[in-house]
Amino acid sequence: MKKILFILNIVVSLAVIGVGGYFFETKFYGPLREELDQLAAEEENKEKILDELLAKNENYGATLGKLEKAREDYYTYGSFFREDWDDAKMLAYLDDTIGDNFEKKGFLYKGLEARGAYSVASFDVKIKGPVGDFSDLLVKLENDGYYTEITDVNVSEYSYDNNVSDESFTIVFYVLTEKGQ
Repeated sequence: MKKILFILNIVVSLAVIGVGGYFFETKFYGPLREELDQLAAEEENKEKILDELLAKNENYGATLGKLEKAREDYYTYGSFFREDWDDAKMLAYLDDTIGDNFEKKGFLYKGLEARGAYSVASFDVKIKGPVGDFSDLLVKLENDGYYTEITDVNVSEYSYDNNVSDESFTIVFYVLTEKGQ
């Protein structure tokens, strides 16, 4: 009988331990494990959000740097841009600057093209005159106090008898369309 009681005691103890383990698992450890899994998932999600924010912050920094560079360029070079544009006045300016030393064969206005904070206006110019005066004219046009670009320079049909040739070039004027802030 002692042996039976001993075995019964062991069986009851094992049953109590099993039932206790079951209640521990279902009432305490199971919910705790689910909460830990949920917190781990939230942490992973927040790490992804943090990585995205850091990437945006890097982009923001680069964009801010570009903005500062553009603002600096405006204050450095903005005063060299024309601030208003009048086709007729610019054509008259070209006509006056070229002067009477050249035979004016043609002016072709290509229009005003917007390029963000500034626009460009260009003219194709065809003239005939002394080659030496032509280079002086180009220097005079490029150094008029504003940002101006001379492109597509062409000298043809040079005459050795009177030192005259046909000349053509494109002049590009830069016009400020947005004020710096």
